[in-house]
Amino acid sequence: MRNITFLRYAILFSIVLLTFGIFTNFYLTFNNILEVEQKTFLFMNILSFLFIAGLFFLQQALSNFSKRDFFTEQSMKSLKTSGYLFILFSLSCIIHNILYIDSNETLLINLIMYILVLSIGFGLICFSNIIKEGKNLKQENELTI
Repeated sequence: MRNITFLRYAILFSIVLLTFGIFTNFYLTFNNILEVEQKTFLFMNILSFLFIAGLFFLQQALSNFSKRDFFTEQSMKSLKTSGYLFILFSLSCIIHNILYIDSNETLLINLIMYILVLSIGFGLICFSNIIKEGKNLKQENELTI
């Protein structure tokens, strides 16, 4: 369980750093950019909060796992919510990048990164379904004893 606890605290640390970075970037940059770019800037910051929310729900699930609460409704919901938030984040970013980025090299690198986040989102949803099946098996096992 040490590994899960370490991962949970690493995610919490990442959430704090990302939030601090977004607010710092917003404070330093927002007044110095053009009005057209401000809309894109705001959109990308809102998307960043989707990613942070996904990390938050993932760390909630890891918190349950570190307490050995593997097959609970809360764990399933946290993983599924995290997965959906990652999927929403990555699809929104992919669409935004296709529409607004001119450089093919930058577009390719961003698409690869967002497809990875998309895959992680689908993986979390699949993992939540595995936990759901495990919960059902646990309940059946407890009923037969």
